[in-house]
Amino acid sequence: MMSENKKDYKIKITQNGPYIVSGNVPLYEKIIVKDGKQYELKEGCALPQSDVYALCRLREVKNAPFCDGSHETTNFIR
Repeated sequence: MMSENKKDYKIKITQNGPYIVSGNVPLYEKIIVKDGKQYELKEGCALPQSDVYALCRLREVKNAPFCDGSHETTNFIR
């Protein structure tokens, strides 16, 4: 269930780790598709909804956009 109050939405940027998103933020995948000379957004895969997400900042993650702990073994620094 999505939060009725967007003021409850929070993003915590962890040191050398994922973004922690809380507050029942709705999460959707959108894909940028070129249509002739223009680009448009298309619906992507359905993503599981949750109260809290750990969203990865690595490209190597196996279950994007969700954190799988890869930052701990790749010396990710940000």
